[in-house]
Amino acid sequence: MGGNWRRLIPLAMTTALALAMTAQGPPPPPRIGNASVRWLCQDAACRRFPHGFLVDQRNYGCDNCNMWSLILAAYGNKLFYQFEKAPGWFADDYYQVRITASPPAVSTAQMEQLLLKEVLGACFALEARRIETPLPGFSLTIAETGVKFHAVAHAVPPATGDGTIHFSDMADLVPWLNQFYYAGKEYGVTRPVRDATGLRGTFDIPVPDPQPGSGINLLAELARLGIRAQPAPGVAIKYQIARVNRLTGSCTLP
Repeated sequence: MGGNWRRLIPLAMTTALALAMTAQGPPPPPRIGNASVRWLCQDAACRRFPHGFLVDQRNYGCDNCNMWSLILAAYGNKLFYQFEKAPGWFADDYYQVRITASPPAVSTAQMEQLLLKEVLGACFALEARRIETPLPGFSLTIAETGVKFHAVAHAVPPATGDGTIHFSDMADLVPWLNQFYYAGKEYGVTRPVRDATGLRGTFDIPVPDPQPGSGINLLAELARLGIRAQPAPGVAIKYQIARVNRLTGSCTLP
């Protein structure tokens, strides 16, 4: 009897520890360990600064990036056309940004869409109001015959030398399509589109590069690849810049 209890005690302790960890819930969201934004230059003077960026689960860095680059990343790679009332200096002023997360982020998306957005709010007093307008849209689904493109081991460079743009997944393709809707309903994208294909993985999705005057209907081209656009309820998403201060010095957090 005593021997049985000795075996049960470690099991009980392990079970209690597992229950305690479960009760704690998911890990806390990352917070800013330290961050800085430094104004570099304006317009043509920025050519002397190298351009580049780094994002991983602990660090975000952007060298010689203008406000458009930063805000589009912070809001989930939204499109230039989706922002209203943006001042002209968004395109003219360039910055160096450094952010370190503490603890590390769960994903690189958290670095941009959580911490970068927080830094822009603190250093630029940025407020962007999300405006959603329900309207008819398109849902992208897989045709009964299946898709006419293939999964690949590595992402294909989006070279356009052959008149084609190559996309590696639907997460890149859908925002690219939507820019034609938000920019003026060009090339057959007469409604906002959303992904309902369920495709996961890396692919080589070749789409004709829509040059002016080509008359290309992009949704018809996708149908030839086995992705069809079905009428469905949609929503147009825009952001209105309610407040932002121009930074021409430096900002350090915390």
